[in-house]
Amino acid sequence: MAPHMNAAIRIAVGLEQPFFLQTWTPKGGLSDWEPCEARVIPSETVHHLRSSGPMACLYLDPLQDHRSPLSEQDLLRGRDHLRAVGADRVGIHEAFAAFGVAVRPARDARIARVVLEVERRPFDFGRMQEAAALACLSPSRFRSRFHAEIGLPFRRYRLWRRM
Repeated sequence: MAPHMNAAIRIAVGLEQPFFLQTWTPKGGLSDWEPCEARVIPSETVHHLRSSGPMACLYLDPLQDHRSPLSEQDLLRGRDHLRAVGADRVGIHEAFAAFGVAVRPARDARIARVVLEVERRPFDFGRMQEAAALACLSPSRFRSRFHAEIGLPFRRYRLWRRM
């Protein structure tokens, strides 16, 4: 897979063997290849994955508790669970629970309402003003609140949900 960037936080897991990861920084470019068994890749991080075996990737929804970092122990425990049960037989909620990631209550119900509507109708929000109106906020206040709650700008989130 070529270097790319995701709008969502990703948990990448090598199921049978380690995978290799490069990350990009503006000052250093792409890092050396690093072997990983499981890794959290932050949103909007340019990265490059290479694996010769099966992998599982979990993308954290903005209404998930992605603000508390996962420890190495959390990652390895989740990986071991996926391997023991069989990644193809694990439901999505069980997979997230294996990593200690659970749905959290929304801090701002107005933003949660917009997120749920974008989930239901990703192509109905052509402009941020429409989402701001649904949240009963001015566009500038909506932009600020959305980014604080979700961790992404509204336009990037909307694009991600459309994909």
